[in-house]
Amino acid sequence: MSGRVLSGPVGRVGLGAQEAEILRMLLANRGSTVTRDALFYAIWGRPPDRRSRAVDMHVTALRRHLAAVAEPAETTRPTAGRLIATVRGRGYRLD
Repeated sequence: MSGRVLSGPVGRVGLGAQEAEILRMLLANRGSTVTRDALFYAIWGRPPDRRSRAVDMHVTALRRHLAAVAEPAETTRPTAGRLIATVRGRGYRLD
C-alpha cells in the first residue's frame, strides 16, 4: 500500500480515507484483534453509536478491494478478500 493506493499482482485500486485507515490499523496490529470501537475512534475521533455499521461497511469495501488486486487464481477461492477475519462481537483481525 502506498498512500491510499492498494497494489497487487493484477492491478491497483484507490482506497477511501476510512478504508486506508482501517487497513493501516490492521497492518500495525497484524494477528491481533482490533475492536470496532478502536477503528471507529481512529477514523471519526469519537466513540461509536452502538447502532452504527459504518466500520462494517468500510471493512466490506476493503475486502472487495483486496480481492480485486489478488491473483486471479486466488479470487476463485472462497477465502478471497478474507485476509481480514471477523472476530464476532469484537472486531477484525488481519491474518
